[in-house]
Formats: sequence, structure tokens, C-alpha cells
Amino acid sequence: MMNENRTENQEEYEKRVQRQAFAQKQYEEDLKFLLGTGQGKRFFSHILKDNFMWSTTFNKHSSVMAKNEGRREWAIDLLNDLKRLNPATVAEIINSK
Repeated sequence: MMNENRTENQEEYEKRVQRQAFAQKQYEEDLKFLLGTGQGKRFFSHILKDNFMWSTTFNKHSSVMAKNEGRREWAIDLLNDLKRLNPATVAEIINSK
């Protein structure tokens, strides 16, 4: 009985890993597609700017500054994904800011 549970858990684990790999691949393909369009480049430029990628997060209210830092951290993660997938286009986005 214990072996059967372990096998079921292993199967569930393998399915979850496959779903995660598929989702990651789809995410990367979607980003590549968007980076290949003018609309996508403008969208990412706007998103990065609005999330403090090119500006300070400083605010006299600590809670606002913490929120701004969280947004900036997300923007940095997105920028890193974009750089990994299409560094030339990201350079274009950065230079157009």
C-alpha cells in the first residue's frame, strides 16, 4: 500500500513538473512574440517606466516607498527575462526610454 501511494505521489509530481515546464515555455514564447512587435516593445517600455525601472522609488512615507520597491523588483525580474530572451531588442527599449 505504501508503495502505491509513493507511486501516485511520484506521478503527481511528474505531472506538476511537466505543467510547470510547459507554462514556462509558453511564457517565454509569448514574451519573444511580444518583443517582436512594435506594440510589444512600447508596452514593455511603458511597464518598465511605470514600475520605477528608470527612476527612484524614494518617498517620505515608508509604506509607499516599500510598495514602490516591490514594483521595481518585479520590473527588474521582467527586464532580466526580456534580456535573456532577446538582448538586442531590450537594448532598443532601454535606448528609447
